[in-house]
Amino acid sequence: MRRLFTTALGAAAILSLSTTLALAEDMMDAETITAFVTGKTYEGINPESGEKVASVVYHADGTSTLWMAVEGSADEPGSYRIEGNTYCTRYLNFRENSENCFTLSPMDDGRAQAWYTDGRKALILAPIEMPERFQ
Repeated sequence: MRRLFTTALGAAAILSLSTTLALAEDMMDAETITAFVTGKTYEGINPESGEKVASVVYHADGTSTLWMAVEGSADEPGSYRIEGNTYCTRYLNFRENSENCFTLSPMDDGRAQAWYTDGRKALILAPIEMPERFQ
């Protein structure tokens, strides 16, 4: 019984490691993140429910503007930066002005799955038209 448990535990560890390595290989590099994010507008979609959560413009100057998917939501000023293979965001009031960093894995349809740097799944970024007020 102990040998079976040890074998099963070892197999689970190998599967987990291979999944982690596969995910790491699928992540965008700094150059790709820069091209994907800078000057673009995205809708943030909850990967579990498929519901729109928020939208964001990543301005070319490193600032960003976030607005929630709630009627009457005000624009939230913020900033973003790209460091290595991650991009980090910070907003004046959202998440108490804390910095949050993400990696991105491309999806087949032009969207990207964002991941917190600790491996937790974040929002899906889906490209949308930039609202006129930002053009």
